[in-house]
Amino acid sequence: MRQWFDGCDYPGDSQTQECNDRCQWELTDATCRSECGVLNRTGLDAEICVPGGDVIMEPGWENGTTATATVSTFVIDRYDVSVGAYGACVAAGACDASNRVERTEPFLSAFCASPSTTCPDDGPDVGALVTRSAAVAFCTWAGGRLPTLAEWTLAGRGYAPRASRFPWWNGVTGPGSNDHYGCDTLPSQMANAGCTDRQPTFESRVDEFPESASPFGVEGLLGTYFDGQWLLDRRVEDDADFVAVYDASVDPVATAADGSCFTATRGGYTYYESTLVDRRRYCGGSEESDWLEFRCVREVP
Repeated sequence: MRQWFDGCDYPGDSQTQECNDRCQWELTDATCRSECGVLNRTGLDAEICVPGGDVIMEPGWENGTTATATVSTFVIDRYDVSVGAYGACVAAGACDASNRVERTEPFLSAFCASPSTTCPDDGPDVGALVTRSAAVAFCTWAGGRLPTLAEWTLAGRGYAPRASRFPWWNGVTGPGSNDHYGCDTLPSQMANAGCTDRQPTFESRVDEFPESASPFGVEGLLGTYFDGQWLLDRRVEDDADFVAVYDASVDPVATAADGSCFTATRGGYTYYESTLVDRRRYCGGSEESDWLEFRCVREVP
C-alpha cells in the first residue's frame, strides 16, 4: 500500500493505492485525506502536511554517496518565518529582538541591489534573518521545533526514488528537464535556457515565488537570496559517518558536531551550485550567524 498525491488538490492530502495481482498500483480509496488532521494556520503562517515515507539523502559532495532514511509524518511551515511573525514572538516576550539582523544595518547595505547604497526597511512579509538560538526560541514559542535534515529534504524533494536537485523538478530527465542549474535559482529564470529578470532580491516577500514550490507545496526551501536555513541536526562531514547516521534510519538526527560548522544548514540561493539536496550550506563556523532564515515543523502524534 502507498499514499498517492497527484489526485488531490491540497498539498499533503493523499489517496490510498494498493498493488494488485498484476503488480500495478491501483486506487483503492479515492478520498483525499490529511494524515495531520485539520491545519488552521493561514496566510504567511500556513502549514503543510507531509505524510511520512522514505527519502534519498546525500552527504553533500556530489560523489554518488547516498542514504535512504524513513521519516514520520510531520507538519512544516509553507514559508520561511517572516519578520512580522518574529515580531509577534518578540512582543510576547518569547524572542529577543537583538537576535534578528535588520537589512538597514550598514554592513548589510552593501549587498542591496545596485545602485542602492542603503537597504529598505524590513517589511513584515520578508524573511527573518536570525541566529540559531533565536530560531529555536521562535519555534518553541510557536509549538514546534526546527526541521531535521531528513524532514527538510523530504519536504523539498519528495519520496524515494525521486532524487532531483531542485524542489521544482518536473519529473523529466534529459531534454525538457528543469532539474539543472540555471541563472541563480528559479524555473522562472530558465525560459529557453536563458535568464529573466525575475529573481529573489534582498527584500523579497516569503511568498513571492510560488514557482519554488516542492512536490508538497512548500515554498522557498531553495531560491532565496540568503545563505540557507537553520536545521536541528549537527553537520556530519565524513561520508561514511553520514551513511551511518542516516541510511536505513527512522527519523534520524545527527547530534555530534564535526568540522568548522556546528549546525547543518540547507537551502538558500543556487549560485555557485549550492543546491537543495546535493550541496551543504556553510554557516560561517558559528551558530550565531545571522544571515540565515528558518521555518518550523510540528510532529504529528
